[in-house]
Amino acid sequence: MWAKHVNTVLQNALKTGSTRSVTSLAGEPTEPKIHTEIPGPKSKSYMNELNSISQFGSVQLVADYDKSIGNYLIDVDGNTFLDAFTQISSVPIGYNHPEMIKVFHDEAKLKALINRPAIGVFPGHYWPAKLKEVLLSVSPGLPHVMTMMCGSCSNENAYKAIFIAYRKHQRGEKVDFTELEMTSCMVNKPPGAPNLSLLSFHGK
Repeated sequence: MWAKHVNTVLQNALKTGSTRSVTSLAGEPTEPKIHTEIPGPKSKSYMNELNSISQFGSVQLVADYDKSIGNYLIDVDGNTFLDAFTQISSVPIGYNHPEMIKVFHDEAKLKALINRPAIGVFPGHYWPAKLKEVLLSVSPGLPHVMTMMCGSCSNENAYKAIFIAYRKHQRGEKVDFTELEMTSCMVNKPPGAPNLSLLSFHGK
């Protein structure tokens, strides 16, 4: 059934001309090339150095991010890989993309990065415009956003929102906390810290 659905989508795309051409970055390799065993001798040397400092048993090879480009990851031994991993899908437009490099040639963006403001306390004057330009411009009908630093804190705050909404539904709207709830939550005990849990979760 799935294969049939995919085939239908592809045929419709070809009929309507809604396909698009994919271009490579200038200097991007045309194919993978492996010159050494994996990991190669240089990778092994760096891996030994890393393991003398900390536990790096999960490392597969050591990358050369100066030479990696587009969809191709190049390691320190000169091996070229077609990268479908993309750093756990964190590099969706490829390595050393010229448009990304251009961003960091912009002094205003560079200052925003190196000064790393605590947005919730001391946001920069540019922040309202940036939220409108980057997030609200692609979220019609959703006029409010809450930004987070990383995936972990995004998940954590999503859990908080779920629990708050659930307890609000139980208690009703605009109900003040009792004195017992206020004191018991400080020692992580009910009723202030109710016994709630998530059944399961998976994410990046």
